Amino acid sequence: RDVVFDGETGILVAKKSVTQLAKAIITLLENKKLTQQMGRLGREFAEANFSDTNVVDRHYRLYQSLLT
Repeated sequence: RDVVFDGETGILVAKKSVTQLAKAIITLLENKKLTQQMGRLGREFAEANFSDTNVVDRHYRLYQSLLT
């Protein structure tokens, strides 16, 4: 849920809601453009926030803050 933005990079559904999950799956199956757009935006978000360089840099800054 921290990386999915409802309607932008995916579709959030309530826990244990079979009906909402089924509707979300049908929406994605019936709308190829939406599915592709969400996939593209999700990948862009992941690359921007979770690349090796980004993760290493965040850890480095965290360790530096702990040492000072």
